[in-house]
Amino acid sequence: MAEAKHAVIRELRRGRTLVVLTVLAMLAALFVFPGVAAASPDPTSVTVVGSLQGELGCPGDWQPDCAATHLTYDGTDDVWQGVFAVPAGNWEYKAALNDSWDEHYGANATQNGANIPLNLGAPTDVKFYYDHRTHWVTDNQTSRIATAAGSFQSELGCAGDWDPGCLRSWLQDPDGDGIYVFSTTAISAGSYEFKVAINEGWDENYGAGGVQNGENILFSVPDVCAVVTFTFDSATNDVTVETAGARPVYAVVHYNRPAGDYGDYTTGDFNDFWGLHLWGAAIDPSEVTDWPDPKPFEGEDEFGRFAWIERGGSDSQVNFIIHRGDTKDTPNDRFFDADVNPEVWVAEGDATIYTTQADAQGFVTIHYHRDDGDYGDPMSADYNDFWGLHLWGDAIDLLEVTDWPDPKPPTGVDDFGAFWEVQIVESSQPVNFIIHRGDTKDPGPDQSMVPFDDATVWVLSGDETIYGQRGEAEGFATLHYHRDDADYGDTTSADYNDFWGLHVWDGALVPTQWTDPLRPNRTDLFGLVFDVDLEAGATELAYILHRGDTKDPGPDQVLNLETWGYEVWQLSGADPARPYIRMASAVCNQPPVADAGGPYTVDEGSSVALDGSGSADPNNDIVLYEWDLDNDGEYDDATGMTTSSTVDVDGPDSHIVGLRVADSYGESDSDTATVNVLNVAPTLGPISGPLGPVAAGTNVTVTGNYTDPGVLDTHTAACDWGDGGSYPTGTATAGTASCTYQYSSPGVYTVQMTVTDNDGDSDTKTLDLQIVVYDPSGGFVTGGGWIDSPPGAYTADPTLAGKADFGFVSKYKKGALAPDGNTEFQFRTADLNFHLSNYDWLVVTGSNSAKFKGVGTVNGEGEYKFQIWAGDDTPDTFRIKIWYEDGGEVVVYDNGMNLPLGGGSIVIHTAKK
Repeated sequence: MAEAKHAVIRELRRGRTLVVLTVLAMLAALFVFPGVAAASPDPTSVTVVGSLQGELGCPGDWQPDCAATHLTYDGTDDVWQGVFAVPAGNWEYKAALNDSWDEHYGANATQNGANIPLNLGAPTDVKFYYDHRTHWVTDNQTSRIATAAGSFQSELGCAGDWDPGCLRSWLQDPDGDGIYVFSTTAISAGSYEFKVAINEGWDENYGAGGVQNGENILFSVPDVCAVVTFTFDSATNDVTVETAGARPVYAVVHYNRPAGDYGDYTTGDFNDFWGLHLWGAAIDPSEVTDWPDPKPFEGEDEFGRFAWIERGGSDSQVNFIIHRGDTKDTPNDRFFDADVNPEVWVAEGDATIYTTQADAQGFVTIHYHRDDGDYGDPMSADYNDFWGLHLWGDAIDLLEVTDWPDPKPPTGVDDFGAFWEVQIVESSQPVNFIIHRGDTKDPGPDQSMVPFDDATVWVLSGDETIYGQRGEAEGFATLHYHRDDADYGDTTSADYNDFWGLHVWDGALVPTQWTDPLRPNRTDLFGLVFDVDLEAGATELAYILHRGDTKDPGPDQVLNLETWGYEVWQLSGADPARPYIRMASAVCNQPPVADAGGPYTVDEGSSVALDGSGSADPNNDIVLYEWDLDNDGEYDDATGMTTSSTVDVDGPDSHIVGLRVADSYGESDSDTATVNVLNVAPTLGPISGPLGPVAAGTNVTVTGNYTDPGVLDTHTAACDWGDGGSYPTGTATAGTASCTYQYSSPGVYTVQMTVTDNDGDSDTKTLDLQIVVYDPSGGFVTGGGWIDSPPGAYTADPTLAGKADFGFVSKYKKGALAPDGNTEFQFRTADLNFHLSNYDWLVVTGSNSAKFKGVGTVNGEGEYKFQIWAGDDTPDTFRIKIWYEDGGEVVVYDNGMNLPLGGGSIVIHTAKK
């Protein structure tokens, strides 16, 4: 995964000379304390381990896996922290990572360091802290928790300014000398103010002069990427702030004269060459020129000549005039802001100061190499006879747009191969191209380049990569070396004391012996030029420039190819930390800040959408998003700004996901988010039971199918059979629930089934049909007489009322499953005559109540269902309900419950015992 990431970064960079200013190394050094371990992956947990754990809910002391003393990661602060109620006493502790002793930190931010003492005279709520960037572990009783709270904090990632509780501006004291320090390069150029706040609040704060509640302290940041260092002296409460400029050491002015007539500066006569007149506070005093003594253009590249100008002072405006004698190239004084654009391009007779080479020259160059050297005949009118360039896109001049059979022929052929110069009109847009011969494309897919990024690119036959430097394409690094004394010695000598040579080792295809250094491949206006073949996959080249045993500048040098590119220019006596004059093309990189989003809430068994779009980079340069979805510390589960993760845990639960982002310089940051998994209740479908009546004392079974997105859930089933009894437990497996029961008494019962998961959530359904339980030996019912049919009983005409006659007998014959007998009901006012066809069931409950149901006809036709409720009481009661089915129940007649007889009687015949 790391190699893949580097490949992505290299592809995005395509060989550009991108520079991370050494201020970042300086900043890192500010946080290097004695004994601090090298950087390690972000922990999944941090535990306060020590002699106090038994008092804080752990089974014992010195237990790194005890969750009771886990700290909580605060993504806003980027610090692990937690508050515990610690009893009075003398305690010791340290911080253990990932629930083990494999990585732990003690006093002075030291891995495997000494225990940290914590002495309390009374029970105290103690807040503990661990910063994984510095490995400092401390608490608010043994240390003063100091933050620089001011108008700049939002630039550090705090939610807002003047926030004493935001630990992104936390001053730390890992070495315990009482001096608390915080340094950053993340504050933009501008004016600011601040105070130092203690214990994350304003109750105790120090301002100007170390005065409590004193005036705000003012400071300014003059340069891009300046190092700002805040210091708090705990003994005196003094507060200081210092800024150290991080601007490039040199500004570079490129100058092109198409005829190449730059003159000869070696004569010393300013009439003989084109030079730079320089003045102002932005440059070192040694660079200020007198008119008759301009600064010559002593460097050369593919654009033309260039001059490097050492920076100095606090200003950023570099003032210049290009002139030869008293002849100026464009008449007006010119200037540029070297903090914003430290490298500029100027063309003869053009007053514009360009910030890209492509804009200055008005074209880009595409180089193409074939191992067979066969580029065809570009003079042919047939596109099958040569390798040409098909062009389109908003970047190019309309005259450059080609038709497929009429590609642009090569502008020329050099020692690399064929090349095309393509006129452009918009450097921010892509130049789209295909190299082809006839209908054969090389390498195949459509390709593009952006002139703003690269004025020249290099393409190898069969290779889809577009390289920004020839050295990257062909596997070599180029080092240009300049000496003011121009004394490079005799490079033809066999004695290494006679010349300046290059000793190379790591990264070089063929390392050298000290006494036999590389000779320069050639010389140019700047000085010596060394081309060093690189071993495959090399990311850096270790080297020393030396003559005999004299080194320049002294320490071993390492050219980081991913940071600086494959071609650099170095001056004699250069600063070992910043050796190259083309720092002007540097970008002051700020590392990205990851934001994993969340907290997220998701139902078990579903997918959660994770969103890293809140991640930010001051340089807008995030090129890689990597997710750790299983919390194993490896960011190898998904890539992309957004992703989704299927939740395969049993809710309710929570787990951690992680996001790591990287910029094109390889700087990275990580963040975590909590995914809260909710339990989802099972869903029970319709339940089914017996369609007909069942005899008392026999098994009755109801079943139902259920679903649950919680694939890890287990389930139980229970039924309420409606008779108030004690019910056996049902079964629920593989999506099917079932309950079985024996009724002891006849009746008509409503049944409910409930399926419950192991987390206590459930779903309940009611059986659509009531269960009819009968006792064939339980008796029979007879009745006859009349009732006063009330208004509303006859639904076809609810106004009708009057006398209605009935008669019935219903009883079970021996061994029969359905009762036998007859039923008649007449409501003459409505001309309604119901006659029984057959009974479904009869239920006799006790000596005074019976229910029976069946099917019959009305006026001799149709199929109508009916149910009668008969009461043998004082008075006797009778209800009949008649209906038919038509997509639902359509009631024809229902006289209502408990209607007393107008005449006649009902008799319940109970079984003989």
